[in-house]
Amino acid sequence: MELTNEKILRKQSKLVRSIASVIMIVLMTATSELLNEKEIIFPEIAALVIGAWFVDRQPWRVNRIKLVILMSLSAIVGISIVRFVPLPMFWQVAIGFAFAGVSLTVSKTTLVPMISACILPIYLRTTTIIYPISVFTMVLIITLVQKLFEAGNYIEQVSYQPVDMSFREGLFYYGKRILVFLILAWWPIHKGQLYVIAPPLIVTFIEFTNVKAKLRVQYTKIIVIVGIAAVIGTISRLYLYESQGVSLTVCTLLIVISMLLFFSFYNISFPPAGAIGMLPLILKLEGLIYYPILVVLGCLILVAAAMICFREEIKV
Repeated sequence: MELTNEKILRKQSKLVRSIASVIMIVLMTATSELLNEKEIIFPEIAALVIGAWFVDRQPWRVNRIKLVILMSLSAIVGISIVRFVPLPMFWQVAIGFAFAGVSLTVSKTTLVPMISACILPIYLRTTTIIYPISVFTMVLIITLVQKLFEAGNYIEQVSYQPVDMSFREGLFYYGKRILVFLILAWWPIHKGQLYVIAPPLIVTFIEFTNVKAKLRVQYTKIIVIVGIAAVIGTISRLYLYESQGVSLTVCTLLIVISMLLFFSFYNISFPPAGAIGMLPLILKLEGLIYYPILVVLGCLILVAAAMICFREEIKV
């Protein structure tokens, strides 16, 4: 009887967190449409909501204060690079990635979504201050609601344990990953095929370089989920929004619900897939039809590179 009650409580908890996740992400898009400010839509928020609310245990080693600071700082640095660093995009991406690596090392966290927050404005050439304000506001809301969920025993308490890695070790750790990524990214950036190295895929690459990560043995499922997310996001934008006149808010509702259902069906939650699904909503129409193919191609390349090039034991 107690076991049955426990299962019922778990299901109720999952339902509450699922509904809250959908509402949060949909409100982001609704606010963007209401204010006519596209920069408010930050796809990585979907990943953060999934990681902080939907899953039972937060996957990143970071406390709430650092989460808000690192994500907000990354957004500011991202638009600052576009504004004040007159270099080709390849070197801007290198600088943004290096900043994220140093920040993760100094903060002793594993909040890899901050990489996406820094790289996305470089790809999209975003310079408006609305972007970091939006990121700060939404991440703050995520942390406050996460605290409420913890108080109500809906999710496990976030027990932050700083990463046991010296500054020198951290620079070497992220330096190797940046080098491998830049080698792989040169051609896509040079040819303008940025979907192959979309920011959520960079996060995926970093996640897969951790040899202790359980997702490495589920790489097939991860690639399938990423592909499904890309297809759903692209159809929502091209068919529902552009062709049928459905609002982006409704498209977001469809994307998020679909992703959460797929997570439940495959019994695996992969936050970057949520961001992959949301990204088409803010991309240019030109070439968007090829987004799913290029995303899957990029995922295959980056996952393979991560698993082949990084096999050593690490501390994170």
